[in-house]
Formats: sequence, C-alpha cells, structure tokens
Amino acid sequence: MLVLGSQPVFSQISGITGKIIDYETKRVMPGVTIIENLPGNGTVSDVDGNFKLKIKGDMRELELNFIGYYALKFVNIPNENEIIDFGELKLVKNHLLNNSGAGIVYKLSESDKEKDQETRKNVVEKYRIEICGNVLKPYFDRNKIIFDFTTTNKK
Repeated sequence: MLVLGSQPVFSQISGITGKIIDYETKRVMPGVTIIENLPGNGTVSDVDGNFKLKIKGDMRELELNFIGYYALKFVNIPNENEIIDFGELKLVKNHLLNNSGAGIVYKLSESDKEKDQETRKNVVEKYRIEICGNVLKPYFDRNKIIFDFTTTNKK
C-alpha cells in the first residue's frame, strides 16, 4: 500500500468548457464542432454557444470547426489542470469562401480579398486568448487559426 501511495500523481485533463461567439458580430454560435485530437471524441456547441467535452485521452490538441469560418486549432495544450475553461472563443469568418456556405470558392471580388486580408491582419494583431494563465497569440496556417501553448507568455 505504501508503494502505491508513493507513486507520483500525474494530472490529466478530464474536461473542457467554453463559449463560442462570432469574432465580428459577437453573436453566439450554436452548432460549432469541437473535436479532441483523439478520433471519435467531440461535441457541438449548444444554442447559447456553450460547450462541454469530457476528455477521453491525453488531450494535446483541440479543433473547432464551422462552415464559412476559419477553424480554430489549439496545440500543445498543457496537462496541468483537470478541467480547462477556454472561456469565450471567437470564430473568424473566412471571406475567401465568398459566403457560399458549402466552402465552394467562386470568383472572388477584390472587396472579398481585401476584407479577408484586413480580417487576418486584425486577428494577428489583436486577437488574444487567456487560458490557464497563458496569453495565447494566433497565427494562420492556411484555413486554420492556430494557438500554440509553447509560444505563449505567462500572465
């Protein structure tokens, strides 16, 4: 019994919570898909944009997806807390999809291209998320906005 009692206890994430809103309009977003890096484990945000996900594995990545928006991807998530509250997460509209809804790109107007460039610049300069005492800054990787816990500043 002493041997078992002296074993180190490793913290694992058992669940995550958060609320999803639109970056530009600040409206809640129901129906957003939230997926743990473990295949087959995910959830969808409710009518108020809230989500809860029980973690099945050793979560190191999390991805949020919604048609017409850039995916949000969190990588290198620390396992220091049992429950992580991601707080308010803002999904950013992808203006390059030209509002087709199906992800089909038609001929884009210069206005669509300019709006997307302006949005990307604004997101990189101003979008910050604080999670577990870390201030996360985003970067773009194709159609994803990445938040990497290894490149954060401790608050």
